[in-house]
Amino acid sequence: MNIILTGLPRSGSSMLCVLMSKHPDVVALNEGLKLGGHLDVPSMVKFVAAEFDRIRDQILTTGTAPARHKDGQQVDNHFSPGEDRKLLLKKSNIDVGQPATETFGLAFKHNAAFLLALPGLVDRFGALSVFATIRNPLSVLGSWGSVPVPVSKGRIRDAKNLAPELEEQLKSTDDLLEKQLLILNYYFSQFQKWIPREQIIRYEDLCGQPAETLGRAFPQWDWTNLGLRPTANRNASPDYSRDRLKIAAARLQSTGPDAPWREFYSDSDIQQITKSLGI
Repeated sequence: MNIILTGLPRSGSSMLCVLMSKHPDVVALNEGLKLGGHLDVPSMVKFVAAEFDRIRDQILTTGTAPARHKDGQQVDNHFSPGEDRKLLLKKSNIDVGQPATETFGLAFKHNAAFLLALPGLVDRFGALSVFATIRNPLSVLGSWGSVPVPVSKGRIRDAKNLAPELEEQLKSTDDLLEKQLLILNYYFSQFQKWIPREQIIRYEDLCGQPAETLGRAFPQWDWTNLGLRPTANRNASPDYSRDRLKIAAARLQSTGPDAPWREFYSDSDIQQITKSLGI
């Protein structure tokens, strides 16, 4: 099975790759493809389809595959903790071993690029092959303010070519938080439109009930007895600016009932974080 993984930036999609790859018949690769230069949806979809064939053969032949990694291991966080958060990863081939069967599950994860190409990817691979990770929107906004990625500056890479209507919206305001709210709602709206609800994976569920959550999303594989243990989520991370979160919480809670993120999270989910941080 070929699997497309997308998600909100900083939503636990890297963690999903790490957890999925613990299964002996699944290889989930974190941002291993070289997508630069594929500036239209048909070109990107064609490239991704060819990469599934190429990398599947590479794994079966050499036991290696391309991924972003730290010291040869995929990790669940790209950045160092603390105030000066530096990128920890590089991209190259890593040892993934030999899957249990030749028809193993192969997953590619890219967030922004796959989001922008979702219509074409769904058409090529089918809706049942596409999955997304989401996270409490307040924590997402907090994380976006703490790491050096395009969305931290209110941008989505390649939006000019793949989502020109969003690019025009982002140009219409100079307010960084407003840009990020536009991006946040765009992501959620695309997930609503293109991905079946049961294939949208909450970060909070992945942390709290990893085996059960993977079992619901990928029932074709048995996730029990793999040592998948619950971990505390970092929604109230000390790395996030309290002043920023206070403003962001008010903006989120002032949005109307049709805001796309509200299908998945409530005001009480927002308030749980503000109460935890005492803001």
